[in-house]
Amino acid sequence: MKKFGVLIAVCLGLLAGVLVVTAMADHHERDERHEKDRHRGDRGSSTTGVTNPAGAGVHADACGGCHFAYPPWLLPSGSWTKLLDNADDHFGETIDLSPEDLAALRDYLTNNAADRSGLKLSRKIMQSLSGDTPLRVTEVRYLIREHRDDDLPAGVFERASVGGMGNCIACHTGAANGDFDDDHVRIPK
Repeated sequence: MKKFGVLIAVCLGLLAGVLVVTAMADHHERDERHEKDRHRGDRGSSTTGVTNPAGAGVHADACGGCHFAYPPWLLPSGSWTKLLDNADDHFGETIDLSPEDLAALRDYLTNNAADRSGLKLSRKIMQSLSGDTPLRVTEVRYLIREHRDDDLPAGVFERASVGGMGNCIACHTGAANGDFDDDHVRIPK
């Protein structure tokens, strides 16, 4: 009878081990899916999961009126601060906003910036900057590496249909929703 008890204890121990390993594998698989989803960004809305959605509206209207409204997580908060501190000379133009709208825009951009975002893309951007605060998305080392000439057709950024590296929406079909996944890139002729 004693041997039977030992055998049951061993079997229960093995079963417990199998359950722990299975639970760990399930947890690991969930983490991988979650990380993959975070890399893609939020495809449902550019304002879901961010702080100050009201500022997102100002961002879309004020910035998107002249160029593609870059998601805040493509630059660090220091870059957004520098850009807005010089609103009277924004690359030769003036950002003409009321003090309230400028404050809402600043809050939205800095609180959702690359250094405050949990997105995998933002972490890669921050790692590439080494403390730099670029004023243009096209100056971010990680994004420059991702758009190397050897990865793209020759002269792609000179095409009128593309309009340069800063015109994300030309090739990134989901860019307006924060989706920069390589699987959704369509380079126009």
